[in-house]
Amino acid sequence: MQPYIPAPKGEVLRLKQVKSAGRFFPSSKTCSSCGEINHNLTLKDRAWRCICSARHDRDLNAAINILNHANKVLTAA
Repeated sequence: MQPYIPAPKGEVLRLKQVKSAGRFFPSSKTCSSCGEINHNLTLKDRAWRCICSARHDRDLNAAINILNHANKVLTAA
């Protein structure tokens, strides 16, 4: 754990939020454009194309889906 270090005088301290989804949320397999779930995606597939023609990098797509899911959950709460 890092010690608390105040922001330099005159600067705004920017805080980061941690967002998450449930363990079995299909973040990698869900198209972030249309919401279609690709059930055929395996761990070795690093990139894939959805039926809506969107191309996805597995990790970037998962990050977008987790962000969108967390925002929906936080908005609904």
